[in-house]
Amino acid sequence: MKKRVKLFAVLGATLLITALSYYFLVILPSQIHRQARSTGKTDEFGILKIYPTAVGGREWFIDMENPLKDGIFNPHSNITEEEDGSWQISGRDSLGKYEDQVRMDVSTPPGQPEWRFLINGLDGKWSCTI
Repeated sequence: MKKRVKLFAVLGATLLITALSYYFLVILPSQIHRQARSTGKTDEFGILKIYPTAVGGREWFIDMENPLKDGIFNPHSNITEEEDGSWQISGRDSLGKYEDQVRMDVSTPPGQPEWRFLINGLDGKWSCTI
């Protein structure tokens, strides 16, 4: 009799943990993401914004077909397209303290007021060749 009670307790606990895990890891995040998309709180790639863009504020996204096309992105080093459509940015061409470090910036577009507040996010694949 005690073995049956223990078995049902273990099965019940397992089912409860599975159900709660499914809810918190699958259902709830999808509901939050759906709500964020419907209220404009995600970017064009569906990533949840930490801070929403101000009304009338500017946003900049890199043009993955031609990153230098807009004239305001400056990688400060050589940039070459990889076979998978990603871009390889080598380190700086200068020798010295900052050799091989990657520094990129996006300038204010011509004729526009200066950027007031900028939070940038970089999502990419990092690799290092030694």
